[in-house]
Amino acid sequence: FTRSRPEFLVTMPCKGTSMEPTINDGNLCIIDLSRKVIDEQDEIWACAYGNIAVLKRLRAMPDGTVKLMSDNDRVSDEV
Repeated sequence: FTRSRPEFLVTMPCKGTSMEPTINDGNLCIIDLSRKVIDEQDEIWACAYGNIAVLKRLRAMPDGTVKLMSDNDRVSDEV
């Protein structure tokens, strides 16, 4: 799945429907903790939003903000 070293990999049980149909409630995701810079637009990243860990598609915006996007079209984007 990845070329990262095992010590940088963790698993996260997914809850909720915001990333459906790509990631479903109850799926187990592998998170690569070595990736810290948004160097790929619109890819799925694990990040903190407030005090909550989320999986979202991230897009770095020209003004320096980051847009958090859900795959579920019923969930609004956040900046």
